[in-house]
Amino acid sequence: MTKKILLFACLLLCMTACNSNKSNTSDSKSETDNSSLKYARLFTISDNDNYKTISVKDPWNEGNILARYYLVKDSATEVPQDGAKVKIPIQRIALNSCSHAGFVAALGETDKVVGMASSKYVYNTTLQQRLADGSCKDIGDSFAMNFESIAMLNADALMITKYDNSDNSILRVQDLGTAVLQNVEWMEPDILGRAEWIKFVAAFFDKDQTADSIFNAVVANFNALEKRAKNVTEHPSILPGLPYKGTWYVPSGNSYMGRLFESAGGDYRYKNDKSAGSLPLSFETVLSEFSLADIWVGTDAATLDEIKLRDERLTFFEAYKNKKVYNQNKRSTSSGSNDFWETGVVRPDLLLRDLMIILHPEIMPGEQTYFMEQLK
Repeated sequence: MTKKILLFACLLLCMTACNSNKSNTSDSKSETDNSSLKYARLFTISDNDNYKTISVKDPWNEGNILARYYLVKDSATEVPQDGAKVKIPIQRIALNSCSHAGFVAALGETDKVVGMASSKYVYNTTLQQRLADGSCKDIGDSFAMNFESIAMLNADALMITKYDNSDNSILRVQDLGTAVLQNVEWMEPDILGRAEWIKFVAAFFDKDQTADSIFNAVVANFNALEKRAKNVTEHPSILPGLPYKGTWYVPSGNSYMGRLFESAGGDYRYKNDKSAGSLPLSFETVLSEFSLADIWVGTDAATLDEIKLRDERLTFFEAYKNKKVYNQNKRSTSSGSNDFWETGVVRPDLLLRDLMIILHPEIMPGEQTYFMEQLK
């Protein structure tokens, strides 16, 4: 699989919600949302006298708990037996996703990262340097981590992106005494809900106030931009993505990307679709429904010629003919790393700003995009 196809597959994965199946790791205990969480729906945080409780909800089985963590500052503190006890602040952590690296970097805790999956796709320069000097080790592919490499890290915790399936390697890592922190931010339907997972990550570093400050600033910026977008009179239509192995996945109106298009003042064909995740469409359907779209975003191609070489029919779209085609590769490297997958998850306000610059240059005069760039 080429680097570009892998990145595009990751985009589809992040945009797609899986169908419900029976989970092997759940708990039906009722959970009450903490009032400090404004947008995130899939985890809760609560304070007790001697410990903090974090519960991760099961996105595929409503009402169930995927994982529960009791955070203590003294290892001798007694906690309930229905979850994992984690001593904070953690000093050594391994990550299996670039989005996790984005949260950790925003919190200023990159020096605690001792293991990284799919490390060649890391964009953060500090983490790149740690990988180069050996203070952070590669632990294999994100979807097939190397247990032996993880075992040698002596890490306090391993943060993983959890999918709707069983993973026996979780139990193996836990047997090492390493806490497995299950992260499902990618399943949040609201883009600000995804960003609010910085509070989940921060709790394990005992940096709650830092996370609150960062997130509140993001929300303030996002809301201010969204308010500006509500005043526009023109709403350019949007075509998203590219076909992948014969299918063109587009975000539903109720997905975080669909909502982002609306927040930016764009007109999106499936804005009224209430399903979550993405919609698998045929090329012919997309051509019929989006051929006259004004703006084409999320192509992940480097040039217009590259799009043409993939499929001559892609040149039929008006956005292509008018050279209004954009990728999200402005902050990327030749190795395939892309800050869109790191900072982009933490800073949805920057994503919204980029879209508004593209859709409404008249209200964003002279401003430059952060992640997105126009293809030539």
